[in-house]
Amino acid sequence: HREWLANYHTTWGFLNEGNIGRWVHLELCVSLGQGPRSDRIQAWADGMLICDIPNDDLAAGFKELTLNAMQWDCYWNGGSPASQ
Repeated sequence: HREWLANYHTTWGFLNEGNIGRWVHLELCVSLGQGPRSDRIQAWADGMLICDIPNDDLAAGFKELTLNAMQWDCYWNGGSPASQ
């Protein structure tokens, strides 16, 4: 099985100058298809599509397993870069 989703390059980032010091609205959509390589993952930041991974296989061939949760975490190593 695999541990991580496929690498996806985007020009959007939390450390982009326009994103520093402000709240960002993130949305994640996971669509599970009916056949091999029919799953899709999409992400938006403030309504702008920043990630689109079509034709994926989230179960990685394991028919006994199914997706029951996904999460998007931000880890700042030493704490948040700003007081909340």
